[in-house]
Amino acid sequence: KTSGQESQTVCQNANISKITYSAEGHYTKSVGVKGLPDGLVFTKNGLDASITGAPIKPDEYEIKIFAEGEDGISCISDTLIFKLIVKEAPTLTLKDGLLDQKICNGDPTTSIQVEFGGSATSINLTGFPNNLTPIISGNTLEIPSYTPNVENSFSIETVGQESPCTAAKINGSVTFYDTPTAPNIVQIKN
Repeated sequence: KTSGQESQTVCQNANISKITYSAEGHYTKSVGVKGLPDGLVFTKNGLDASITGAPIKPDEYEIKIFAEGEDGISCISDTLIFKLIVKEAPTLTLKDGLLDQKICNGDPTTSIQVEFGGSATSINLTGFPNNLTPIISGNTLEIPSYTPNVENSFSIETVGQESPCTAAKINGSVTFYDTPTAPNIVQIKN
């Protein structure tokens, strides 16, 4: 007896939908598993068992859950085949620069370098000036220094990852220091 989807496709490091298995029969004493990938947890309690967790390595897996009998006696019909496809997740890492920058109005920002990988094929930028041209070299993207006219928030996210994986994303902002006010000079008479 089982519950849960017996065939699942998930993203790397994402939780699977829980699978439960119940064995029965006169000679059955426990349940076992074969082919369990790293990141998944097999929990058993008597003749009941479940698989939960998040697989670490992208691949296609065939996991077998089966009844264990006394002296090795168990029926082949008691075996459940759980098919799991794990898609590679995208990665996005800050290599150089600051994501949140505070500058004087009229001053330039410092450049930012990010590296994308995994299943990501490129990067999408939002919140930057339209005339800003990023520099891509291999899987590294550099956002050059620029002089903003206004404070802004921005995001950098991956594209090209396979479903059900979602984009890896990092956010940042550029804010200005408060403009100093002119000092109030008071003349003191003697």
